[in-house]
Amino acid sequence: MDAKDNQARLMLMLIDWISGIHQESAYQKDLLEMDWRSPAEFQGYLARVLKGRVSIDSALKGWYSPAERTWISFISGLVRSQEGKIEEAERLLQEAVFSGDPDSWEFFLSRASLEDLQKKRRNLLRTDDQWAEYAARVQRFEANDRESLKMKKKRQEEFASLWTHLADAPVPLEEKRRVIEKALEIDPENRMILATLAYSTAAMGTWPDALTYVRRFLETEGRQNAIRMSLGLFEAGILHHQGQEAEAQASLENYGRHIRDPWFLAICDYLMGRQTEESLRRQAGETPENIITAFTVMGFWAEGSKDKKSALRFYREALGTFLDDWPEYNLARERVKRLREPGG
Repeated sequence: MDAKDNQARLMLMLIDWISGIHQESAYQKDLLEMDWRSPAEFQGYLARVLKGRVSIDSALKGWYSPAERTWISFISGLVRSQEGKIEEAERLLQEAVFSGDPDSWEFFLSRASLEDLQKKRRNLLRTDDQWAEYAARVQRFEANDRESLKMKKKRQEEFASLWTHLADAPVPLEEKRRVIEKALEIDPENRMILATLAYSTAAMGTWPDALTYVRRFLETEGRQNAIRMSLGLFEAGILHHQGQEAEAQASLENYGRHIRDPWFLAICDYLMGRQTEESLRRQAGETPENIITAFTVMGFWAEGSKDKKSALRFYREALGTFLDDWPEYNLARERVKRLREPGG
């Protein structure tokens, strides 16, 4: 197995769990230790749900995309089934099927698990009336699922058109924003699209719009991953850009009361003047994920303080991580471009 194939690790852990193998393997330990810095952050989260380290009630609020919602509902359904909570398990697996992409692994697994559970439930029915009532319920679900599949297909076609437009040639940020806003209209519950708009409008410097999108994202429920913890700091940074200092400080104080991760709390302390740049650098070490999350926010804050020289210095250090698949990277790159423009 490829050491970097995190989905394969999760599948192996799932097979062990279903088979009743309780001994922690190397791939289980690896997954359980994944935090926000890792590309396997979400697989690590699912592993902790499976092992009972994250409650089902909490996990069901922790998704950011339809695919994540499907995986979480699927894993939660398996856990509830093992606990003997069959009706809740069936409901969760049905939710996984409704939210899943019909061409995805998570949809296939959810569908197969649901059908297996339904067979078990039928075997427990003792009377003709019970059988008829349950059969009618399953038929209603199947009808709803067929309608759901039609809607998913239509949405996939609309998305394909949008992403083709973005892939055809380099697109100005303003045009990219319009495309992403259209994507949000198509899939309003997709929190990752909302986060993308928050970063894009902040990169453009349209502060009121950026603040609106950041707050819309933060008002949704979700686990404390890198994007949520980062955007919480950008909320304060946008207020700082707008000269709303009291509101920026209140935002940081609220952030400090709710965020649990020590690194993001250290960044928050820096913005509040409780840590020095030297101290934060020492804690960041050579870890690229620490550097990009801290120095992008530090550059953004310095820019809001009209310290262009420091802002550029911080942004360049963030770009030096070469983590170009992180949203902070694109934000830092765009802010550098704008600061270099005449009057920037």
